[in-house]
Amino acid sequence: MCWRLCQRHLMFKNDSPIKPIKTKRENTIQNLKLKKLKENLEKSVFEREKSPNPYSDYGTNR
Repeated sequence: MCWRLCQRHLMFKNDSPIKPIKTKRENTIQNLKLKKLKENLEKSVFEREKSPNPYSDYGTNR
């Protein structure tokens, strides 16, 4: 799944016009944002696994 998405993403990137190269500062900011997103995602998954009913936030009871 991810692999197909990545392939599609790469093809899409090749079709798009060449973007100006980002400055180091912009890249750092983007990397920090991505890192924060990833941490939040991992935290939410961890919280869900910790809860007694891991599917409660999906509205289904199993």
